[in-house]
Amino acid sequence: RNNQETLEEEQPLFQSTTVRTPEKRFKYNSLSRLISNLMKKAEIKSPRITAHSLRHTTATLNIINGGTLEETRDLLRHESFETTKRYLHHVDAITNQSSNRVNDLLDIKSK
Repeated sequence: RNNQETLEEEQPLFQSTTVRTPEKRFKYNSLSRLISNLMKKAEIKSPRITAHSLRHTTATLNIINGGTLEETRDLLRHESFETTKRYLHHVDAITNQSSNRVNDLLDIKSK
């Protein structure tokens, strides 16, 4: 939070540029609709890919690639570390190689 490039707490991460809502936060529904439309243009057709799932992906990729929990919390603008810690479960599942080790062992035994 000491990084000068970090946005201020009160400053919106996404700002509306319409005359109706100048300098105000994007509403969640508006952002979701925008992302959905962009995905359609990119021909990405999956009900599992949403604005919220992209947020999860951002957090997970940040942690996997060396981001600290504090940096990830700041990135997602969570107030609490507890909220951000939930993403560690996803990272553990992705980086856990147990199933690969067992599959490799079974492949060796069957040859």
